[in-house]
Amino acid sequence: MLHEEMFDIDFKNIFRPCDQELYQLWLNVPSSNKMDSPSIKLLGGESETPCVIKIDENGKKTETTIIGGTHEDKSSSAPIESDLAILHVKMEPGTSWSHKLPLSQETSLLYMRRGSIEVQDTRVPPHHTAYFEREGSYIKVSTNDGADFLLLAGEPLREPVAAQGSMVMNTPDEINAAYADYQRGNMGLPWSEKLSDEGWLDHVERHPSVYKFE
Repeated sequence: MLHEEMFDIDFKNIFRPCDQELYQLWLNVPSSNKMDSPSIKLLGGESETPCVIKIDENGKKTETTIIGGTHEDKSSSAPIESDLAILHVKMEPGTSWSHKLPLSQETSLLYMRRGSIEVQDTRVPPHHTAYFEREGSYIKVSTNDGADFLLLAGEPLREPVAAQGSMVMNTPDEINAAYADYQRGNMGLPWSEKLSDEGWLDHVERHPSVYKFE
């Protein structure tokens, strides 16, 4: 699916760059779903990405936004093709947090955006990634100075992976077929980022993708 990534930022000049941060996550899907019709799902509201807020006996708070999968008794509405969890967690100083992992989610990792956490006897500082071994059924962390991190966990697909550029398939032949599809214009034709909204609409109407949205 051809697309253009645009961000709503207030960019005044090169001496005052925007400090907006974002995560860009690419999820591989099972081979049986790779040729599904493309679709778009907008997230961000309480019904799409619910937030679990807990306040401990000292009045300190943790917030868990469920971007994908399930945490506690709440689930994201994001469509997923395999068992996984994507959680954005914010912890006030002096709090602890835990997440129960289903047995199927054998792979899990954590990226520390701000602050730090303690996992058993290991400190995870800012801008570091921690990989968890599959022992037990809970991930438990604590923080002294506050924390903001992303937790990713999922079920291994146990399928071969072939990747080139922006294409991810299962075999080199499938990669070649995908690029041939792109070069024939079956996914639509690329456009200039300088096009106006009206110019872009005209372009995609004249050069449509053969793959229709659900």
